[in-house]
Amino acid sequence: MAKGDKRKMSVGKELKRLRGKRTQQQMSFDWNVSRESVSAYETGRAALPKDISRKIIKEFDDPFFAMVVRREYTGTGPIKLDGQYVDLHRSSVKAKLLEEMTEAKQAVNEFDLVNQPESLKTFEREKLIQMLTEVVDVATAIEHFVGVICNDYDINYTDVWKSHYQKLIANRYVRKESLKI
Repeated sequence: MAKGDKRKMSVGKELKRLRGKRTQQQMSFDWNVSRESVSAYETGRAALPKDISRKIIKEFDDPFFAMVVRREYTGTGPIKLDGQYVDLHRSSVKAKLLEEMTEAKQAVNEFDLVNQPESLKTFEREKLIQMLTEVVDVATAIEHFVGVICNDYDINYTDVWKSHYQKLIANRYVRKESLKI
């Protein structure tokens, strides 16, 4: 199975989880697609269209579905942790976030960015990649922390992001027309 197919399968798995006891036919009516299309999305035979993914996010407001879809579209970003040893209890996720932030802060502090990029030696470049990996570990920890807290405390995940976007606009870090809010 190709990498893209595996990502589609993870989206399909999440779709089945979200659907719960509802039938594919019921979902097809809600999303204005055929039942066969819902089946194809769930089995990975077809990619989930952007407009359908937005409808699903709006309907279910599920942070982990959002994470899986974002990964399908870009092939990058945090992946939903679902391994044998993952602990998604809110206190465990908080502790992991703090641990990852500490490690990343140390790695960033230890790396000197003064030198020109083209002057990096091989060992410095390897250290830079290690530092970036520590920072990416924080991104995964943050995504899971936000998702678990939103789910556990019944906070609207989409509204948290909308609030963040409004803050970026207010601080003039992005132009309002850059975002479709």
